[in-house]
Amino acid sequence: YRCMVTDANLCSNFSNGLFVSVPCLTPGDPIEKVTNEKLEIELYPNPSSGIFNIELPEEQKKLFRFCVTDLLGKVLIEETSENNKLLINLYAFPEGIYLIKINDGVKVMC
Repeated sequence: YRCMVTDANLCSNFSNGLFVSVPCLTPGDPIEKVTNEKLEIELYPNPSSGIFNIELPEEQKKLFRFCVTDLLGKVLIEETSENNKLLINLYAFPEGIYLIKINDGVKVMC
C-alpha cells in the first residue's frame, strides 16, 4: 500500500510502500467459526434521539462488556452487564454516528 497526499496548491507526493500480509485460515480454524457464526442483535430505535435499546439472544445472558465509541475510536461509554437487554443513553453526546462493541470473553460483536 502507498498513500498519496495532495496539498492546497495541488502538489502531490506518495509515501513509501507498505507491505501487508494477511494469514490464511485453514478450514475449521476456531477464528473462522466465530467469524461465520450469526448472532441476532436487536438495536432500536435507529435512528434515535439518544436512547437505544439493545437486546441479545437469551443464550447470551451472561457477563459481558460493552463499549460505545465515536468514529475516531474514542471510548464514550464502557460498562459490564449480566443482562441480555441494555438501555444506552447517549443524550450527553452530540448527534452523530456511534459504534458499539460487545465482548463476552470469547466473541466480540460489533
